[in-house]
Amino acid sequence: MANIIAWHGKTLDEHVKLRDDSAKNGYRFLSLSIHGTIGAPHYSVVMIKRSTIIAQKDWPLLTADEFQNVFNEQAQKGYGPIMISATGSSSDPRFTAVFQPQSPISLTRHGLRSGKDNDLNTIQGMNKKAKDDGLILRWAAVYGDSGDPRYAARLNLKL
Repeated sequence: MANIIAWHGKTLDEHVKLRDDSAKNGYRFLSLSIHGTIGAPHYSVVMIKRSTIIAQKDWPLLTADEFQNVFNEQAQKGYGPIMISATGSSSDPRFTAVFQPQSPISLTRHGLRSGKDNDLNTIQGMNKKAKDDGLILRWAAVYGDSGDPRYAARLNLKL
């Protein structure tokens, strides 16, 4: 049976300490969520200790531009996102993400609206493109509000 630890509703500082202590003991992310306001985000996490440790890199708090820069830098190093979560408005979100080695790098988008499936700027359009290309949705996050929801998604090859 796998060893699992979890926390819910922790502040950024509490989350970072728990993450660091857990990682030192061989735990890696299994689930990650950021929620609350961008000025006072909270984190809910599940980490697992497996017999084989997988390299992971995570960023607990990024703006949309910072997330894109991290994605670009990590992709060049062979790391892709496996988990993305977001909170905040559609115009000023905050992201948290976990990256690990990938080949190929997953198709990843953020800022997607809801709309027609022939528009690649929508979650429906990216999901249709993914299906047409033999990909499957592996991780998704919604942020913004009911009047202007936005989506971040990670799609990759079917297993």
